[in-house]
Amino acid sequence: MEEYVLYNGKLSRQFNILQGVRQGGVLSPWLFLLFIDDMISELEKLSTGIVIQNLFVGSPMFADDLTLMSRLKRGLDNMLVQVHNYSLKWRLTFNEKKTVVLTFGEKRDNISAVTNRRWLIGGKEIMEKSIWHNLEKDWHTDVSSLIPILEAAKKGQAIGIGLANLGCRFNGMSPLVATKLWARIALPKMLYGAELWTLNREKLSKLEKVQNIFLRVCLGLLSGTLGSAARGLLGLWTVGAEIDKRKLLFLRRLICASEDCVHRRVFMIRLNRWRWNPNKITGFVPDLVRILQKYCLWEYMDNFLQSGNFPSKSEWKKTVIENINHTEIEFWKFKTQRYKQLGLYSQVVKEPMRNMWLQFALENSEMAIQVAIIVKILCGSFYVNGVRFAGGKTQFHCMSCGNYYINPVKHAMLHCCETQLARTKLWERITYFFPVEFVVNINSLDEGNLMQTIFGNMQFVQGHDNNQVQNFYIIVAESISQIITITSYIDIYLDSETSH
Repeated sequence: MEEYVLYNGKLSRQFNILQGVRQGGVLSPWLFLLFIDDMISELEKLSTGIVIQNLFVGSPMFADDLTLMSRLKRGLDNMLVQVHNYSLKWRLTFNEKKTVVLTFGEKRDNISAVTNRRWLIGGKEIMEKSIWHNLEKDWHTDVSSLIPILEAAKKGQAIGIGLANLGCRFNGMSPLVATKLWARIALPKMLYGAELWTLNREKLSKLEKVQNIFLRVCLGLLSGTLGSAARGLLGLWTVGAEIDKRKLLFLRRLICASEDCVHRRVFMIRLNRWRWNPNKITGFVPDLVRILQKYCLWEYMDNFLQSGNFPSKSEWKKTVIENINHTEIEFWKFKTQRYKQLGLYSQVVKEPMRNMWLQFALENSEMAIQVAIIVKILCGSFYVNGVRFAGGKTQFHCMSCGNYYINPVKHAMLHCCETQLARTKLWERITYFFPVEFVVNINSLDEGNLMQTIFGNMQFVQGHDNNQVQNFYIIVAESISQIITITSYIDIYLDSETSH
């Protein structure tokens, strides 16, 4: 059997393969499995690897990556000797430089003994480490360590910076397009392996922060603007919900796997142990139970335990998305209604979805700046008399008209003498371009409902022609941006570098 190497368009000379299998050959995986299968059987006969209720799980493999697991040092030493002897017999080679040892669950008193331990394979020493990168996932001996989560956050940050350099930023491409790229590129990379994570509030906040910063950059919002406000305009879930979705879909893959599969058998053993001792078992299964209960999905697991039946792939995915979405909407409402600077936002934006203002800007690029101003006003991302807007009942004094006001946006849009000419032009345009019924409807609204309608709550213009409504909001967007811009007390920064 001969091979050659193709590099930079040039072919090397052909050479004979005297050992191993051909790289990329159709038979190579099968031949490798044929050679390695007996080694797994011999390791099982040693009885030193990990066994869970008569199920040997001491030597899982993925392609040519072999993992040896034992509860005792002498047990792992015996397995290393067995592996080395097998490699000599069949002329296999183990690279000790790529081989590491990890010790999980060790008491703090014994950690100092690591320096005194030695691990050998064929007389060559193997390093013991606290972290191991395998199959694109970091395995840390301290399961509560922040390191894997920080590494995942770094991946998200790096992709976010890359997307920003490509134009996914304020004054760049549409925020709706940017967030779609984020969801399809950054989230899968950042959350790779998240099905196995057990997260506390601190770990989850690290990941949420990465997404919130990216969304603020896309919308040009001031640093510290509530992430839930940005997500609500873009129709995104929290990172926590994305992780929960992955775990729930992974749960079905476990349940519906073949009964002979080792991973399914291990899962069922752990699940049954939890059923008998729900307060003593920790880790993967209790985390899944918590997620099922959080999204009102436990009945499906209960039905599986009773009858062995579980929904089909499409039915389960649809149910998971619907239930998570319902919970996310309630959580979003709770978050946005707590913040005083989001008073107008909570009245206008009724559920987290792709906002109509951003959709207008996507379809009409000339409206981008006008929509950006409206988004900043809705999210409370502006200054009043040089001070960051914080909502509440603080009174401000208008230097233009001499009146006092609490809500600067409402004052500018409805009362201030400084903006009276711009307001008059707005009403003249509405009266000129729209039918009498439409004008009467708008004119009959009280101040609160009028503010909601102007900033995008379509509740009070339902029943009118869609083209009329769309043209109304195009005119309103122009007037809002003009009114807010000419005020001497509201400062809106339209430079992304100033905002961040």
